[in-house]
Amino acid sequence: MELLISQNPIDIPTVLVSQEIKSLKDQMRQNLGGSKMELPDDLFEESARRRVSLGLIIAEVVKHQGITADRDKVRAVVEDMASTYEDPQEVIDYYYGGRDRLASVESLVLEDQVVDWVLGEVSVEEEPMTFTEITRPGSQG
Repeated sequence: MELLISQNPIDIPTVLVSQEIKSLKDQMRQNLGGSKMELPDDLFEESARRRVSLGLIIAEVVKHQGITADRDKVRAVVEDMASTYEDPQEVIDYYYGGRDRLASVESLVLEDQVVDWVLGEVSVEEEPMTFTEITRPGSQG
């Protein structure tokens, strides 16, 4: 994912970053037990920018490559999540009972498929380096 972001710099709409900051703040409050604590936007800005950039880039890859969520993989993910519950079929029915619920799983599968596509497209060049070169501050390794 870092490679996708670094190789595809884009202008990020501020409204999307603001929405993502709000979403991250809401998540944090929820994780804190529903706290009403006011959290500063700058605490979430870098993460929000990264998430928005990545989302836009992934959307373009999906569009241009015609990638769609593999139904079998979606089913496998739902069944895997459901397997940890007392009544797995109830969980499966829950996800398949609402388009918005299944969409979250499809997004995860789609992201994995984009990662697979990217890994199939990139080439890795090995460059011999000493341990000192790798651990030296400011090194390229």
